[in-house]
Amino acid sequence: MSPSDESDVDIGQLRIILFGSQFAAVDDAEATGISASGPGCLQMLALRLMASGYPPEQSLSLYRNGQHIGKTTLSTAAKRST
Repeated sequence: MSPSDESDVDIGQLRIILFGSQFAAVDDAEATGISASGPGCLQMLALRLMASGYPPEQSLSLYRNGQHIGKTTLSTAAKRST
């Protein structure tokens, strides 16, 4: 990650790595091992994180191919169907 990418991530955000459209994983020491695969993997990952105790307003910073692609919250991601 370049220094300019680091400024995109606020303290308290979970870094989510998306691999294609079929796999999402958390890149955070406290949530290591939480991942989801298949259609709707980001939605499933968000639901798993909330079931693990993360609040719905938790910020997520999304990355694909090493590039920051956006931000969302757990509650928003949990409502997505893709």
